[in-house]
Amino acid sequence: MRATSSAPGFPACTSSTAGLRSRVPAPGLFDSAIEAALAEKFSAERDGWRLSREGAVLEAGGALLVPDFVFTHDDGSRVALEVVGYWTPEYLAEKLRKLRRVKGVNLLVAVRKSLAFQAGALPQAALLFKSRILLCDLLPRLEAFRRR
Repeated sequence: MRATSSAPGFPACTSSTAGLRSRVPAPGLFDSAIEAALAEKFSAERDGWRLSREGAVLEAGGALLVPDFVFTHDDGSRVALEVVGYWTPEYLAEKLRKLRRVKGVNLLVAVRKSLAFQAGALPQAALLFKSRILLCDLLPRLEAFRRR
């Protein structure tokens, strides 16, 4: 497996030019309507940020995590976004445990407000949303990672 060079904390970034093939058919482009709506509203580029779908593979304490989106700024800053919009309380608890094991990466976790109280302790970089992720909430959070 060949990985392209990657930013610190983003260990394996691949593309279709890497020559990787799968015997498994590709899934639908988005896992949820929440993700599809965010990608449509954000477009390919906004305020110096470019969006890529599942653009990194992150190490999460012995497991791998492919975040839903990776935002890359013109200055090289990168932020991974994992959307947790629904599922059972058990799934949510396990997902958040896995997300807490990701280290050394700018990771923002978007969680539906109705699930946030069931989840218990959320990651510090949590973006709560009601029914969709609003750009007026997302963009300041991305910028906050640039200032770190």
